[in-house]
Amino acid sequence: MYIRITGRCNMTCEHCCSSWLPKKDMSEKVFRAALAAAANHGEYVSIGGGEPTVHPKFWLFWALAIAEKNIDGVWLATNGKKTEDAIRIAGLAGKLSEAGLFSAALSSSRDGYHDEVDPKVEKAFKAAGQEIRVVRTIFASGRAAEWGEPGCACEDLVVDPNGDVRACGCQDAPVLGNVLTGFDIGKYCHGECWKSEANNEDAA
Repeated sequence: MYIRITGRCNMTCEHCCSSWLPKKDMSEKVFRAALAAAANHGEYVSIGGGEPTVHPKFWLFWALAIAEKNIDGVWLATNGKKTEDAIRIAGLAGKLSEAGLFSAALSSSRDGYHDEVDPKVEKAFKAAGQEIRVVRTIFASGRAAEWGEPGCACEDLVVDPNGDVRACGCQDAPVLGNVLTGFDIGKYCHGECWKSEANNEDAA
């Protein structure tokens, strides 16, 4: 389950597939409900946005996720712009990843799309053995809606900042309900884009 804790970001990358999100932060109530939903479904939790570290309660949310025993681990993506937070994230991931508790990825400025970040951030991620991501595919969503390629940015259940649960990360993905009021994945195959062949076969 990919939990978008904010629609805000401290970068304005031209390729961003999530720039359509309202520039709002997820409330603690919604985050706790999303965690509970992930735990009930035995889900792995990914924390993202926007840029998750701009959320004023980012470290509380991280701690709540790590403390939840009924989820299958926590993963986080950051653009690394907030240097101290990014270095701390890398260090924690380095200590917790072998136990399967937490891992992280840095979106590299070397791909030509993300803003430059302090070189110490990439060094910290390398030292911690964490992923450094480079943009290879730009999806037709958000700022790239008119020029990106067809495809899905996140083939997983996605929770928006307001708690709405979507079948996947596509901007036009069906809303299946809300973590506060209940949701049903219904006919959609978990781990597949809602437009995928598997989902079309299920709908037939």
